[in-house]
Amino acid sequence: MKKILILSLGFVLFGSCEIDDLNKIDLLNLDTGAYMRTISPTAANMAFLKTELGTASLTFTVEAVDPDRGAQFGSYDLAVEFRDRTASNGNNSVALKNLKSIAPTGFTTDPTSGYLRGTFTISSAEIMTALGVTTDKVSVGDSFDVFATLVTKDGRKYSDKNTDPDILGGAFYNSPFYYRLNIK
Repeated sequence: MKKILILSLGFVLFGSCEIDDLNKIDLLNLDTGAYMRTISPTAANMAFLKTELGTASLTFTVEAVDPDRGAQFGSYDLAVEFRDRTASNGNNSVALKNLKSIAPTGFTTDPTSGYLRGTFTISSAEIMTALGVTTDKVSVGDSFDVFATLVTKDGRKYSDKNTDPDILGGAFYNSPFYYRLNIK
């Protein structure tokens, strides 16, 4: 009985060693992604005042993060839609329209993080022109929703649709790929 127990234990030990070799990850060919970290502003500061809609603007600072410190970064593409959330003036919502594409030339290496960092501005006039919306159609409570896509030099695209929840939220990654500009 003792010999059978020792032999059985030996088979279990030898068998488990071989299984580990079957599931190796090929780290040299592992695909990695990229994201754009929002440095500023915070979500609480993303709004346009209705009374200043013709002249309002919002300045963003973002950082291109990839395994090569931004060397894979091809463009940061922005699209916008208008969400009419007030029933009193009808439904003036407008579906997603392209807003702008920002090239890597607008970014410089940040001395602290080592990643490419850029600051750009989106004006309310620019948004309304892209959407074909006039100020009389916009009310307090409506919003302009900006959707971002990071495109790598090899054509891969990263947005809120294909990014892990850990990257989308949280203070460190802070890469929602989506910004709501509320009308106040």
